[in-house]
Amino acid sequence: MSSIELLRSIPMFTGLADADLKALSDALTRHVFKAGAMIFRQGDAGDTMYIVESGDVNIHLAGHLSQRISLKDISRGEYFGELALFDQKPRSASALATTDTLLLALKHDTLATYLQNRPLAAMGILRTMSERLRETNEMLSARAAKNVDAEFDRQLSWSDRLADKVA
Repeated sequence: MSSIELLRSIPMFTGLADADLKALSDALTRHVFKAGAMIFRQGDAGDTMYIVESGDVNIHLAGHLSQRISLKDISRGEYFGELALFDQKPRSASALATTDTLLLALKHDTLATYLQNRPLAAMGILRTMSERLRETNEMLSARAAKNVDAEFDRQLSWSDRLADKVA
């Protein structure tokens, strides 16, 4: 699959003209990561979105005692790091190559220049970003509900548990 086809398969670039996809494709740079290599860490400066041309990437947060809290596994044709294209703030999660991986990188400045005169493309990107934010919120809500139930169970005294079983 060519880099133009990869871009076309990404929802935020759906509907772009071939000439626009070619312009963005020409600006992409390739990066190779071995299995186990960190692509970036939570808190690192960010200005680049990555598209997986081949391989697999795990997006995660740092957990308690160096454990990872896995958010998503990314594979061929998927993308990550898109927040950095818009806010250039530190990375909100870490990215780890779980297999040998080839990534295409799109820089903030490249996309900003492209979008200056293309409001419809900008709206499409915002729609996709909103969908991903909703997915993340749903996932966090589900995890929070599990944590509340576990904490409630942990706080119950022995007599409370016995009373629950009798009742």
